[in-house]
Amino acid sequence: MNHMNKTISGDRYIKHCRNFVAHVESGGRDTYEDTFCAAFVVGAAEALSSTDAICIVPANAAWIEHVKIVIAYADRLPPRLMSDKLGTIVTAALIRGWPCKKGENR
Repeated sequence: MNHMNKTISGDRYIKHCRNFVAHVESGGRDTYEDTFCAAFVVGAAEALSSTDAICIVPANAAWIEHVKIVIAYADRLPPRLMSDKLGTIVTAALIRGWPCKKGENR
């Protein structure tokens, strides 16, 4: 599957993040799309924890915690917002999931 020619939307990929967590916890095998979604989430978490981070991602946070935060956030979204780009949903979820720097209004 060529991801460069397809919209990477929440409604298309959150289910793959959910599958990834289920497979990791059960010892099952995941698909390329499952791994892609989890890697996308972890990459976003790494970007948010960069030098000028919006929020502070704990250094000891397991990668699966990031994915679970995104799934929990997506489960609370109205269906109309699930068509947003995956990056928008992931970033919003991680910002809400990890503590923001004190004194900053972002």
